[in-house]
Amino acid sequence: MFSYARFVNLLVHLLPKTVKERPHGFRSSFDTWCAETQDVSSQVSKAALGHTFENKVGRAYRRTDFLDRRRALMELWANHVTALGEKANGLAAQ
Repeated sequence: MFSYARFVNLLVHLLPKTVKERPHGFRSSFDTWCAETQDVSSQVSKAALGHTFENKVGRAYRRTDFLDRRRALMELWANHVTALGEKANGLAAQ
């Protein structure tokens, strides 16, 4: 399963070495954004971050990967961060 965490780790490796951001900050931002602005269960947001259930019972009963919900959520996240990037670029150009 290709998760948000794997994507961010890949992205960070592609950034120039002068960029100081690390994956934890990206994950934290995503988790906060989900909690504050989206009507999504924490199970879906945690799955999008690549988290797993901490015990065997939880893993045994969880039979879904929330793929459709994660896909929709990640599209919303992409739109959000793209808009922030465009706004930042506009401010930098002034």
